[in-house]
Order: sequence, then structure tokens, then C-alpha cells
Amino acid sequence: MRKVLSAMLTAIFLAAVTLLWAQEQQPQQGGAPPKPKFGPELAKLSFLVGNFTTENMTHDSPMGKGGPGKGRNMNRWGLDSLFVMANYEGTMAGMGDYKGHGMFTYDGQAQQYKCWWFDNFGNHSEYTGSFVGDTLAMESEIPTPQGNVKERIMWHPEGKKVKFQMTWDMGQGPVPMMEETATPSGATGGKKK
Repeated sequence: MRKVLSAMLTAIFLAAVTLLWAQEQQPQQGGAPPKPKFGPELAKLSFLVGNFTTENMTHDSPMGKGGPGKGRNMNRWGLDSLFVMANYEGTMAGMGDYKGHGMFTYDGQAQQYKCWWFDNFGNHSEYTGSFVGDTLAMESEIPTPQGNVKERIMWHPEGKKVKFQMTWDMGQGPVPMMEETATPSGATGGKKK
């Protein structure tokens, strides 16, 4: 009798362990999807991370007269290194004091890069794009008093510096709006956190 009871308890124990193991191997239904992780696509944005002084040149446009300006970028990894969080302060010809805040990431489902940009003029734009070589190129459709504008923004590393270019297309082809050179200054903030 003891042998039968011992064999039954062993069989029940093994069955329970097998069932628990099988449940752990199956994806949880109704549970949270797996959390995204820092990977090679996000790592490509690392050249944007750090503290930079900037010099820019805006071009004459329907929005105002162009000219030189300067400022600073303070960009860092945030939210478990899933976003580059960018902060800009400076001056731009025709605009005066300019402040902006942006967030960059890689959308794995859409397989494209995204940026959301907000500034002290009330603009709130969403951009999508990808890398062409080592240049991050993104586009957005922006409403203006003169009509909708297709805006293209591009970042390109040049050594330790970052070159930025913005073009607008109001239906007659792209026109340069601004170029900027960002030079590293102080702490880089370039380490993934």
C-alpha cells in the first residue's frame, strides 16, 4: 500500500511540475506585451545625444527674413533609453528667442523613426522617416497661414559635430529654410542609461 501511495504522490507531483512548466512556456493571453528594449535601431540615434552649442543660418521665407543665430542643444536618453529627449534654447533670425522640446525613437512595428517636436511658438509636429546612409531624414506636413508645407528635416554626423538641415515644399519643390552645426560642449550625455 505504501508503494502504491508513494507512486501516486510522485506521479501527481510530476504532473503538477509538468503542467506548471508548460504554462510558463506559453505566452500569457491578455497579459502585457513584451517591453521594447534598447537595440541597434535606437543605437543609431546616439550621435544626437549630448550637449552642443549651435550656430544656425535661416533663409528668407514667407515667414520672415533670414540670418544667423545660435543656441544650445541638451539631449539625453530617457524612459529606459527608448527615447532621445532633446531640449533646444537659442535665437533664430526672424523668430527671436526660440525654445523647443523633442522626443526621438524607433517604432519597431512601423519600422520607422519618429520624432515629436514642440516649441514656444505653439508648434506641435510629428515626423516620420528613416536613415539614408548615416543621415536621419524625417518628414511632416505642417499647416501655415500660407497653406500646408511639407517639411523635411535631416541630421548628419560629421566627426563629433552634427549637421542639421530643414527644407520646405509649398508645392513648387523643396526650398532650404535652415542649416545648423552643433558642436559638442561639456558633458556628452552620450552613454545609454
